[in-house]
Amino acid sequence: MLAKLKYWFDEKKGAFSMWSAFLRYGTSSPKRNNSFDNLKLFLKHNISGINTVFLEASSICQLKCPVCPTGKGLTKNEAVGWGYLKFNNFKKFVDQNPNVKNIELSHWGEIFLNPELKEIIKYAYDKKINISASIGVNLNSVREDLIEDLVKYKFKHLLVSIDGASNDTYKIYRIGGDFDRVIKLNHTSSYSPINDKRLVRKFSEKGIVSREEFKQRYKHNYLNPCAQLWVSPFINWDGKLLGCCINRKVDFGNVFENGLKECLKSEKYVYAKNMVLGKVKPRGDMPCYNCRYYKNPERQNN
Repeated sequence: MLAKLKYWFDEKKGAFSMWSAFLRYGTSSPKRNNSFDNLKLFLKHNISGINTVFLEASSICQLKCPVCPTGKGLTKNEAVGWGYLKFNNFKKFVDQNPNVKNIELSHWGEIFLNPELKEIIKYAYDKKINISASIGVNLNSVREDLIEDLVKYKFKHLLVSIDGASNDTYKIYRIGGDFDRVIKLNHTSSYSPINDKRLVRKFSEKGIVSREEFKQRYKHNYLNPCAQLWVSPFINWDGKLLGCCINRKVDFGNVFENGLKECLKSEKYVYAKNMVLGKVKPRGDMPCYNCRYYKNPERQNN
């Protein structure tokens, strides 16, 4: 995973520059075990503005995965809601925020259920914006012509979530999905994922291939502090600024109505960031207040 991140972020010079800085200053090293000190160090070296955001293309999903909040129907009645990103809102956001060069479209739902996805992909390409679906897609409803558009408009990265090696095992978790259809879409004779752990250890810069190996080698957990509020804020399909990809219940204003910069400067959002840094007392109306990662950063390793 570490090697994958390094390759992804360093593939194009300048892309994901803030995340590259975070990887350099924010992650645990063999000699450092305080995640909040790491986060503060990262912020000290971070001078540039936000160039990466999560912008949910669709919170709708056709599957009923038993441990997923969307699959269980929980997000419908929360701040996330049930809907998809309109092209006009995407265009407005891109035009108003020329500094944003990287947009992640996936999270709570299936991006291919957005009927305006083609227009979104094309406009991002025209504006030289890297777009990705690296949180994951289930690929059960994608159209053949849209697959061609992913290639035509140079979609940056697509992660397909597949559970099981046959339809019998796949449908235990991906309830309502079709394993055979997804595999047919994914398989080509030239597909060759990297499985050599020696390469992963080499390019991870830490000589390890997993969090477990890190702990064995350096005798403490690999801590990765919550930095999304700073480096890649999460925006819901309807414009609500949710801040991070864990928060489903509280928003920090509407980016489509008030603008990204204004929402990021709001009292509530600034307070949430200071809470994460330990500068102010925990406040009950903050989404971080009940977050398991805020309460115990080491749980990020689970």
